[in-house]
Amino acid sequence: MAVDITSLTTQQLNGTGVLDSLLNTMSLHLEREFKQARIKGNDYATVYTSLLGTTMGAAVQYALAQDKTTADIALVEANIALTESQRMLVEQQILTAEVNTTKVAAETALLNQRTVTESAQTQDIADSESVLGRQIELYRNQAIGYDVDQKVKVARLFTDTANVQLTINDTYTVAGTGLEDANIQLAVDAARTSVNP
Repeated sequence: MAVDITSLTTQQLNGTGVLDSLLNTMSLHLEREFKQARIKGNDYATVYTSLLGTTMGAAVQYALAQDKTTADIALVEANIALTESQRMLVEQQILTAEVNTTKVAAETALLNQRTVTESAQTQDIADSESVLGRQIELYRNQAIGYDVDQKVKVARLFTDTANVQLTINDTYTVAGTGLEDANIQLAVDAARTSVNP
């Protein structure tokens, strides 16, 4: 991390940099101590040299800390923006899951209505070799296919939702969401049983 030298010193005796301000303050204290005869002769040079080194180190540390603080603030702001984006993504995925759930419910209702309609059409027993018998058999097979498809979709919805949540959020927990392993396993088992009766 590079420090802008002008934040440290403007290279003037009465400069406005951090080092300039600290050196001016140090000089005032040193001058007061010298005038009050607390520092004498050769001690003045020793004290001045020591304070100069200490002051310069403190100024550099201050300038570095200031730049680091600015960088830390930018990082925190970036993390906040990322978290907000992730939150919005999760909300969108939840909405998508709700839409898919509604779609599955609508498909289930449609399947139930078809079952009622087909039952009404098949009250009379027809020869399995006749056109009506074949049509009845076709309808039965379609009903089974819709049921299997529904169970597969529900299982996919569970696994996709859990997968997305776990992928975008390392600390995501499924507790209380209905996406626990046992619920997912029930949906997968129902789909597997439907496909391989």
